[in-house]
Amino acid sequence: MKQKTKLFKNLLTIAFSIIIAILLAETEIIQKILLQTQTSEILGSFFSGFLFTSIFTTAISMVAIGEISQVYSPIYVALIGGLGAMLGDFIIFKLIRKNISAEAEYILKEAKQSKIFSFLHLKTLRWLMPIVGAVIIISPLPDELGLAFLGISKIKTKSFLLLSYSLNTVGILIIGLLARNIF
Repeated sequence: MKQKTKLFKNLLTIAFSIIIAILLAETEIIQKILLQTQTSEILGSFFSGFLFTSIFTTAISMVAIGEISQVYSPIYVALIGGLGAMLGDFIIFKLIRKNISAEAEYILKEAKQSKIFSFLHLKTLRWLMPIVGAVIIISPLPDELGLAFLGISKIKTKSFLLLSYSLNTVGILIIGLLARNIF
């Protein structure tokens, strides 16, 4: 019962975060900050990378990465943006790792009891979690779900940091190159 209460509390937190994100988008605070930081390619790239990790700011970040990549080298933007994304992922990972792991374990346990999700009990699926997490992190999809998969897999912090930086850098580079070649 404690896990259900914790899960409900975290879902309420997510709902509250969505409301805050909508308010931030409506007031254009994030866009104003990005416009200010675009004058400095290092700060703009880093901040855009930092925003690349969250479900609430990924779209804004991709636009900023595309804009900055029009002026500066997409490789440079990706290398600096990857550091910002790694920091963002690390903060999310540390703040919610225990909660996500516990909740995911609870959800998996509940799902195992359901015949619909009986395939989840297979031990062989455990090794897929870090791979699925990595694919989500490299994509423009928000990193929270990928971080949940990595949290469940009990990845070490050093390995996580290297993986986060590498994957986010590649993802940001792809966006920068696409933006530069399309626009």
